[in-house]
Amino acid sequence: MKKRKAPAPTPAPAPGTAPRSPWHLIARLAVIILVVIASVVFTDRKGYFLSDQANPHHEHRWEAFYNFTEHDTVDVLVLGTSHAFCGINPKNLSACLGCNCMVMAFNATTIADSYYVLRETLTRTTPSLVVVETYGMQGLDNHHLSGSALSNQYRSFYPRRNLALKLASLHDLFAPENYLPAFSSTLRNHTMLLSSPDEVAFNSYVQSTKHLDPNRLYLGRFVRFTSGISDSLMHIYDSCGAPLDGAYQYVSPQDIAFASRIVDLCQQKGIAVMFTTVPVYYRHVTHYPDWKRHLAEAIAPTNTPWFDLQENMDTTLFNRDCFENTTDENQHMTYTGSIIYTYLLAHYIADSLKVPLPYRAGSHRWQAMFDGHEGFYENYNPAVSSDSAIVFMRDTMVGSVHVVGCLQTPKDMLYLKVDKATPCPDTLIVFVEGSVLDETIMGGIPVVRNHAYRPLHHDLYSMHLKPDARVRRVVGLSEAPRGCSPQD
Repeated sequence: MKKRKAPAPTPAPAPGTAPRSPWHLIARLAVIILVVIASVVFTDRKGYFLSDQANPHHEHRWEAFYNFTEHDTVDVLVLGTSHAFCGINPKNLSACLGCNCMVMAFNATTIADSYYVLRETLTRTTPSLVVVETYGMQGLDNHHLSGSALSNQYRSFYPRRNLALKLASLHDLFAPENYLPAFSSTLRNHTMLLSSPDEVAFNSYVQSTKHLDPNRLYLGRFVRFTSGISDSLMHIYDSCGAPLDGAYQYVSPQDIAFASRIVDLCQQKGIAVMFTTVPVYYRHVTHYPDWKRHLAEAIAPTNTPWFDLQENMDTTLFNRDCFENTTDENQHMTYTGSIIYTYLLAHYIADSLKVPLPYRAGSHRWQAMFDGHEGFYENYNPAVSSDSAIVFMRDTMVGSVHVVGCLQTPKDMLYLKVDKATPCPDTLIVFVEGSVLDETIMGGIPVVRNHAYRPLHHDLYSMHLKPDARVRRVVGLSEAPRGCSPQD
């Protein structure tokens, strides 16, 4: 028989070492996990994996809201989607109503998200009116979001600051598998290291300078479009019809539930609430009555006012210049369109809704905060001590015309404000003494009634002056001769 070889002896541990226990492996694993967690927390705080940081208006909107409500109250709060922050100009709305208005709206979000935005804002301020824009009711269910819809929900959720409310909203805003990515931009966007390394590098470069200037008055506007519908798009309307079919725009049970929850919450707090539909170009949508009927399934049960300019649109007022040049279903307003819509909304709030809003425009604090910003010169005369604009007349009778104000702005606009109680034609002549290129001139300047800016208590007449023209004194006012135009 062959002799069986004896097994090789187990090598003895080196002097001074002890056998590794399972706890040693667990400790090493814990260290690795802690390093990973620390890395994720670090990159999240730095914002390296945040998308679209070239213009981080979501983050700026929340930062501005918290800055503003340190010392001031938001009187009119606008909730909704990009249609709200492109279509409603909060500085002009503030100026027209004489109070503080802010837009807390976010890209392609749902009305469920708007409800939680409202809840967080109510921890800091109590508005007199909440305006809910209706594009957040698109028939979606937050538990089944994917692709860009889910990305947009992440973007809206992430910059919110109230941790308790963020945790409370998780169940309504995300499916369980999306809970962790909702809190971590690194977890949801780490693939940017391979797909978009330049964007990661850009984020690392701007992370220290991306915060708002705390002294900047930012109220949530983000107008992305400044030019209107082109001839080529008009030809597409002619040949292909409207890109958006209202017959297929439905609401979901989620839309119905959260429309009701927003109204109920406002009523509990004693806050007035209304819905508004920001329009698209009338040729961009077909079967709008069907769409309106679907939206009414969510709005009508709340018995809440609804300001809708899509139906029976004034196509002379809302012309091609007012809308984004796109064949996409999702069409937004241009800056021009937003001004027109904002003033119509202001008149609806003041004349039809009749919500009692605080009048802050008479205070020195409000005047100092808004002086020089959008809408201020159109609605108010700057203080006597202000050098931001040259005021020629204040509350003066010129013949039978009650002139509320006449001024030249830093952007070379000549504004004449006439009390609404004074009936005047669409064109007036302002007689001035002034200079062009240091040459003294005297003459009449035609000013035209402005149909975009519509202050509550006066009519605005305007004319854009040449950059080198300076008015020193206004010496008179008259009706324009028949046939006179601004070019004359």
